[in-house]
Amino acid sequence: MNYFIDYNKSAAASCIIWISDEYDIKDLTPYIEAILCDNGEDYVELYGDAFEQISLDNFEAIEGDDENSYILCYTAIVKINLDNHIDFKNAMQSSGNMVEVKVGFKDTDGEELDYLFEGNYDNLVELVKDE
Repeated sequence: MNYFIDYNKSAAASCIIWISDEYDIKDLTPYIEAILCDNGEDYVELYGDAFEQISLDNFEAIEGDDENSYILCYTAIVKINLDNHIDFKNAMQSSGNMVEVKVGFKDTDGEELDYLFEGNYDNLVELVKDE
């Protein structure tokens, strides 16, 4: 099943603090690194092969109020087979389909990069079935 993620407005998006001196956020390609859902006790996380990123569109890293802060605005479609991830499916039911989406960045060669930023704040977004 495909699901739509809408962080297109800055008021609903997450914010990061860029700590890399080696890379500029505008020179890198964003991707969805993880999707987290709170089951009421713990977070259930999907990483890597647990979902497929179909698209990540309209990405914009808007400079925030704090130094080196960026608000990450985008829309995305991901494919998740919830029957293969029962704990995540149950967490979605208990959270009203509200999730946190973690974005990572790749260089021009497609290599995933680490230690580029720190989280500032994350906002929940509804994971909506994309018909």
